[in-house]
Formats: sequence, C-alpha cells, structure tokens
Amino acid sequence: MNEHDALFAQLATLGASLVLLFGIALLWRHSLRAYTKAFQWQSLVLSAMFILVGYFGHDPQSFRGTSIGCNGKWEGNGNRSRT
Repeated sequence: MNEHDALFAQLATLGASLVLLFGIALLWRHSLRAYTKAFQWQSLVLSAMFILVGYFGHDPQSFRGTSIGCNGKWEGNGNRSRT
C-alpha cells in the first residue's frame, strides 16, 4: 500500500464517520432551522466524499457533477432578510 492509498483510506474513513455523526445529529435536532443546518453540513461532507473519490480515482467528471450539486445545496441557505 503506497502513501496515496493510505491517505485515501484515512480520509474516506473520516468522511464516512462525519456523515454518520451528522445523521445522528439530525435525530437530536428539535427546531427546523437546526435540522436544516445539520442536513446541509451532512450534504457538504457527502459532496466532499464524492470529490475525494473523484480525485483519488482520477475521474474529473465527478468533480463537475459534485460542484453543481454543492452549488445547488448551498444557494439560498437562509441569508434572506426577514420582513
């Protein structure tokens, strides 16, 4: 196993653990705002995992697809003024 494979294994394990932790956090949220924030963070980590797989798998198409998905998730993330 070379050092790139070891780095990929560590980052993949870290990412999978974060996705699971945010999934558990979704169960403990009581307000809608906190629930959507936890879901956004979980989506961001999952998108980062796709980028990680694309990078180590030398698949540039996954970068394009993930960046489009990330932009769609984070646009309009609650930065509107309330009137």
